[in-house]
Amino acid sequence: MPLVRTCRPCRQRKVRCDGKDPICTPCQRARASPDCFYDQEAKEILQRGSACLPCRLQKRKCDGMRPYCHSCDGIGKPEDCQYDDGVHVSLRRQLEGRIRELEERLRAFEPSSDTTPSTTLSPVSDSTVTEAGSGTPNVGRVDELDLAPIRHTFLLHKAQVGLCISEERSLGLASGDTSKIPPALLQACQLWGNFVADGLDDAERLYNQRLLLKEAVACVDATSQDLEPHTALQTHCLVSVFFMAALRDGFSGREHLLHCAHTILKHEIHLIPISQTTENDSVSQNITVNENHIGILSMALYLDQNSCETVLKLPLILPEYLYNELDMIPDLYPRLGIDAFCVTSRCVALKFYRDARKLIAEWISDGCCLLSSGRWYDRFMKLESRTQAHLIHVKERLLVAIETSDDMHARALKLADMITQTTLLSLFFTLAPTIPEAHQKAIDALREILGITCSFQQHDYILLDPIPSILWNDCVSYIKKEANMECPILTTREMSTMLSVIKNHSELLSGKVPFIEVVVDDL
Repeated sequence: MPLVRTCRPCRQRKVRCDGKDPICTPCQRARASPDCFYDQEAKEILQRGSACLPCRLQKRKCDGMRPYCHSCDGIGKPEDCQYDDGVHVSLRRQLEGRIRELEERLRAFEPSSDTTPSTTLSPVSDSTVTEAGSGTPNVGRVDELDLAPIRHTFLLHKAQVGLCISEERSLGLASGDTSKIPPALLQACQLWGNFVADGLDDAERLYNQRLLLKEAVACVDATSQDLEPHTALQTHCLVSVFFMAALRDGFSGREHLLHCAHTILKHEIHLIPISQTTENDSVSQNITVNENHIGILSMALYLDQNSCETVLKLPLILPEYLYNELDMIPDLYPRLGIDAFCVTSRCVALKFYRDARKLIAEWISDGCCLLSSGRWYDRFMKLESRTQAHLIHVKERLLVAIETSDDMHARALKLADMITQTTLLSLFFTLAPTIPEAHQKAIDALREILGITCSFQQHDYILLDPIPSILWNDCVSYIKKEANMECPILTTREMSTMLSVIKNHSELLSGKVPFIEVVVDDL
C-alpha cells in the first residue's frame, strides 16, 4: 500500500492526514483552520545523533534543518535550537558575539589622547573625500550647515520617530536657541531631520548625513555617561532608528538599544514609578506620572518589539518588568498629551499583537484541551476586551487629529489603529470556523485595515516603519483562509481587490523603508 503524504499541521497535531490538495480533510474540519501545506520533498532519514539537542531531550521528531529545525520553530523557541557540531549557536549568542566583535573594532580605532576624535561608524569613509595630494579630509563642519530647515522638518515629523520631547526643548529647536538641549540629543534630532527633509538632492543629503552622523556618534560616545538617564535613552533611540531606517544596519541599531537596556538597569528606571507611604499603620501606594518619561520608555519598548522581535526575529533585550508595567498604561491614557499618547498607544498595541500571537500558537498546538478547561477562553476574552478598550482611545484621538488636520499625529495614530485591528483580526479569525459572529468581526477588522492602508499617501511611506509589512502579511494569510472557508463572507472579487491593494502599497513602502517583505500570491 503506497504511503500517504502528511501535511505539516497534521504532523504537528499527530492527526491522520489524507494528503488531499489544496487542503486536507482534517485541516478543513479543524477548529483553528491551520494553513495546510506539504513539504516539497520527503526528507532523508536523519542519521543517529543528527537531531538538535532540545528535540533529543524532549524526544520530539526533528528534521535537522538549519539554522533551526521546524519543531523548535513551531513551539516558538528557535533561539534554543542547537546542534552537537557547534555550527549553529543561538541567536542571542550570535548577537553577543557580534557586539564583542564591534567593541573590539571600536577599540582598535580609538584615537590616542593627542589626536582628534573620530568614529568608525560613519557610512562613508573620510578617505573618499580627501583632496588630491593634500592627504587631509575635505570635510566641512556641522556648524557650517543650514540646520534651521532640518530642525523644523524634524519637529513636523517627531511623532513618527516616536520622540516625546519637553516643550522647552521643542521651542529651542524651533527658535534655534539650542543652549538648553544636550549636544548628543541635538545632533541626533538633526540627523533624523536631514533624513526626512524635503528639497535636498541626494548629494547634499549624503554630505549632511556624513557630518551629522560623525558628530552625533562622537557626542553620544563622549557624553552618554554624563547625560540624564531619560535623555540618554532618547538619544540612543534616535540613533538606533537612524541606523535601521536610513542605513539599513540592524545590528548597529540594536547596539544602541543595548545601551538603552544598560541605562535602564543601571538607574533602575520604571515606566510608572510607584512609591509607598505609611500613615496610621496603613500603607498606601503613590503613582508618579511623568508623560515625557513614559513616552521615552515607550519609544524604546516599541523599537525593541518592532525592530528586534517582529522584523529581525531576534529576542527582546529590554527588561521584562517594563513590559509587565506596560499593561497599566491604558488606565493613564486620559492623563497623557497627544505626543506621549501617540508613542505609548503604538507600543501597547504592538504588545497586544504579540500577546495574541502567543495565545493563537497555544490554540493551534493544544486545541480543544485548552478550550475544555476554560482557561484559554478566559485569556482570550480578557485580551479581546483590553484590545477593544485600547482601540476606543485610539479612535477618539485619531478623529480629533483628522478634524484638526494634524497629519503628523494622525499618521502615527493610524499605525496604532492598524496594529490593534490586526490583533482583533487574528483573535476573531481563530474562532471564525465555529462562531459566525467572530467570523463577521474578523472581516470587519480586515476591512478597517485595508481602509487605513488606502488612506496613506505616497509621501507618508518614508515616515512609516516596517511594521505595516508584518500586518499586511497577516492580512494576506487570513484572506487565503477566508477563500477556503465553507461559507465565506467575502466574494472572490473582494478578496482579489484586497490582495491587489496590499501588493501595491507594500511596493510603495519597500521603496522607502528597509526590511519589507510582503508575499502576495493570487487566489
